[in-house]
Amino acid sequence: MIVMFFIESCSPKPEPEPEPATKVKSRKPDWVGGKNMDNDHWFGIGSLAVGDSVSPKTIAIESIQKQIYHQIKKNINNEFDIRDTVLESICDRAISTRIDIIKTLTKEVENYTDGKKKYILLSLNKKIYSESLEKRLEELNIEETLSRIEGPPGKENFLLLSEAIQMIVGFIDFIIKKELQSKNSNSKMINKVKYILNDYNDRVLFTFDPRYLNSVPISNDQQELTIRVVDKVNHMRLDSIDVYMEYGGVYDSQNWISDSTNDFSVLLPNVVSKTSYVLTIGVDYKKILKGNYLDLFSVKQNFSNVTIIPRNIKIYSTESISTLGTGLEYSAIYDSIKRCFENNYGAEFVDNNQQAELLMNIEVATKENMRRESRKQPFKSEAFFILSLEYRQTGNSLFSQVIAKTEALDYDFVERASIRALKDLSSSAIHSICQ
Repeated sequence: MIVMFFIESCSPKPEPEPEPATKVKSRKPDWVGGKNMDNDHWFGIGSLAVGDSVSPKTIAIESIQKQIYHQIKKNINNEFDIRDTVLESICDRAISTRIDIIKTLTKEVENYTDGKKKYILLSLNKKIYSESLEKRLEELNIEETLSRIEGPPGKENFLLLSEAIQMIVGFIDFIIKKELQSKNSNSKMINKVKYILNDYNDRVLFTFDPRYLNSVPISNDQQELTIRVVDKVNHMRLDSIDVYMEYGGVYDSQNWISDSTNDFSVLLPNVVSKTSYVLTIGVDYKKILKGNYLDLFSVKQNFSNVTIIPRNIKIYSTESISTLGTGLEYSAIYDSIKRCFENNYGAEFVDNNQQAELLMNIEVATKENMRRESRKQPFKSEAFFILSLEYRQTGNSLFSQVIAKTEALDYDFVERASIRALKDLSSSAIHSICQ
């Protein structure tokens, strides 16, 4: 027993079994040259020189992210008509919200080293990826956020709207899929946001002092312009609305925030070399919504323009208004326009167009509903008085705007409605110009 014990104890101990190593093939696998995604997985391949500090796994994950990015882009393009720059910003936002999920769910399939380069093959299961994102989307409860938006376009409502839009954009491809399957259009989040945005876009109104700018938004340079932001529905001043102003590329743009207790004033900069410019004023939706997302919700932004002209500018009136019965140059309308431009802008009206810097054109347009569903529905006619200015030498448009509008109804004849609308238009134009 002693001998046996001695032999047992002196026998060499077996070496511990090595830990399982990552599988490395001696032969170059086919996937090194590229592997396309299939119905169930996305694949990403990363390769780097041996000894490089960056992991090939990082490159492989980025490859999978690019494939998902292009899939998001394709899904949006199938449902929306959006400019490329806006589309890219939406896709950037969407991919950024799911990078952590992509990294967590991506699995290593295989790796390979040929002595000079390291290769790795990763895969992402599409079904598991989709289920994870759908679960996160449900947890966000975007509907609850939208339900809290009520009342005028104020700071708190815009904050809630921005929060909801950020979440929608982050999961836009999944929301598109979900809403395509829904038959109830009232339950669709995109439609709800579209309605709110369009409503607020129509309600935000910029009013000016001097007051005559509200009918004919033309001003001289070096004049003080006061701007008030109001709700078109309740006529209350709006607080904390981000506003941008652009000077037609002549001067740097400007941003400010509305204050319900204090209107914003600016001294209009000089025109350069007798060349006029247009001041554009609008809500800075890109800042409010933290992205350029109006196109996604089919919103065409409203803005206000003020045309800035130098004093003592020479104007020639190009034609008369035969529609209103008498020549424009002899009408009360012409006298009203002339007084407006002479008194407010220091303009000079000349008899020869070769002496003029600007050409003035007056246009009267009508719009009728020629068809009606029944005799209980009246014919409707709308008449518009349009004032336009253009540079004489270049023919480029400087100003064109409807400064008066009337409408009339008649249950028997559309022509009778048109005559009434035109008769009222003359009086409306006189009372609108520079009032």
